[in-house]
Amino acid sequence: NTNTNTNTQTLDRFGLPPPTIDDVFPPLSSDVSRVPMHSKRRPHDFHKDEVANAMKNHLGVDLDVFDDRGYSIHVERNDDEDDDDDDKN
Repeated sequence: NTNTNTNTQTLDRFGLPPPTIDDVFPPLSSDVSRVPMHSKRRPHDFHKDEVANAMKNHLGVDLDVFDDRGYSIHVERNDDEDDDDDDKN
C-alpha cells in the first residue's frame, strides 16, 4: 500500500516546524491601539500624536524625525559634501 500520511508535518532543515503567519506576525491583543493610516479617500488624515501614543509601549522610535504628515525631515548629504568636510578638518 503506497498511501502517504497527510498528517505528517513538514520540518525545516533543523527539524523544526516551519513558522506560521502567527509566528511572524503575532495577533495583537485588545489593549493595543489601532491607528489607521491615510487612504486614498483621506490622504492627509495622519495624526502624529495618535501614532506616538499607540507606539509608546511597543516601539522606541524617535518621532521627532518626522513631520506632522509622517514624512521624514532628514537632510540628505551627497558625497561632495563629505569630501568638503574632510578638507575643513
